[in-house]
Amino acid sequence: MTRTRVRQIPALALVACAVSCGNGGTGSNIQQDGVAGADTDVWPADLYRGEVDLFTDGHGGDLDVPVPEDVPITFDTDYIPGDGAVVIPVDTNPEQWADGVCVPACALGDGTPAECGPDGCGSLCGVCGFGEECKEGRCVEECLADCSGRVCGPDPLCNESCGECDPGFTCNPAGTCDPACDPEENCAGKECGADKCGGVCGTCPAGEVCTGDQLCEPPPCGDVAPGVGKCDGQFLLVQCIGNELVETDCKSFGDKYWCGYDALDGVYECVQGCVPVCEFPDGKQKECGYDGCYGICGECPGGWSCVSGLCNPAEGASCGWVPATGACYEDVLWFCDGGILYHEDCAALGLDCEYSMQQFAFICG
Repeated sequence: MTRTRVRQIPALALVACAVSCGNGGTGSNIQQDGVAGADTDVWPADLYRGEVDLFTDGHGGDLDVPVPEDVPITFDTDYIPGDGAVVIPVDTNPEQWADGVCVPACALGDGTPAECGPDGCGSLCGVCGFGEECKEGRCVEECLADCSGRVCGPDPLCNESCGECDPGFTCNPAGTCDPACDPEENCAGKECGADKCGGVCGTCPAGEVCTGDQLCEPPPCGDVAPGVGKCDGQFLLVQCIGNELVETDCKSFGDKYWCGYDALDGVYECVQGCVPVCEFPDGKQKECGYDGCYGICGECPGGWSCVSGLCNPAEGASCGWVPATGACYEDVLWFCDGGILYHEDCAALGLDCEYSMQQFAFICG
């Protein structure tokens, strides 16, 4: 007598009978033509067509036998398995059954024992303590998700989902649903700035800024940074306000005011106190030297010397302020070669240091 190995279908708790249920149950309810009886559920045969396990009653082991195409597969809720049949409970993993026995699985991927979670055989590997929750077989501190003001995306505390948006909408970083975003459409005619989809339309090259129209343009105030400003000379404060240059004469606030840098706030402004002297009597700015207020008026290029507030070149020093065309300092020609400064005394040669329109450079002529 042949008995069918029973596999219980999850959520339905139905017992499959292939070919015949024999004497193991209420065989009167089994319909060989595929038509169910009063308490029999019929499922399409192609859903379960394939191999089923059969047990021989007390003779040998189980065999995998294909179900013939002409035999309908029916389910009888009144069927009671006979001796030798195996019923797999709904809350177990069929892959953990061996020779009619379910083997618990409580080992994690790294081989360490699981602290919690199902064991695949209808029981648990362990239970977490108060204030803990089970995450992938380990007990971790319970996290209370905060979805206040959010309808989608992860919550900021536990990274758990606050919900999903309807079709045609996308979840923004704030956790609300926006109409589906199209970066290409939003960036049409734009060079920089946000694409309103979480990205950018582009970045501006060095020396340019992104305008309100999301176009790259030179800074409206040139080298004067907005919110920082600069000093033009000793008393003139230059600021970029509303994308326009605004100049302020610090002396208009009083004789002890001058333009200086506030290191604490990181801005240039009109400051009060000891007034540095970095001007010659004729109004020309000093290039270097002591300013009379514990500071200096400027620094000379590497290797140059400071003499009476002016920077003097020196042979072998860096090129500093000498351009590629050379320069004349009191009939002495200074020129650079390989990044090193050289000079030629034109007066000692009975010549003048002058600019040559033919050579486009300063020469002794």
